[in-house]
Amino acid sequence: METRQDLHTKEKFVPKRITQKFSEAKNRIRYHNLRAQQDRQIRAVIDKPLLKNFRILTNALEGGSNIRLHHEFLRGRGYDFTVMTSHERHNGKLIASIYHYTIEQDSIDTNYYIVKRGDYE
Repeated sequence: METRQDLHTKEKFVPKRITQKFSEAKNRIRYHNLRAQQDRQIRAVIDKPLLKNFRILTNALEGGSNIRLHHEFLRGRGYDFTVMTSHERHNGKLIASIYHYTIEQDSIDTNYYIVKRGDYE
């Protein structure tokens, strides 16, 4: 009989199915939970400040579709200008996005940012 090694506990077992990789369901669950936890810890460096930025913009807009915010207001709230979900060029200007929000530096006063919400529902 063929024996395999459990991916989580490294113990030897005889598989009951061709695709079986774990000796017990609890080992499979623990293995995948640990992998998911490691992935979350790695992504937290970006995801945590990104979520904070998203919440700051959501609260600032209060259901509106656009707003003009001062740089210091955003900094005071803890906004991190180094994280975003994407960049795009529009009319020669680089515009940052955080999910469905766009953040563009004001062309009149560079201390201000124009934040717009795109509705993609």
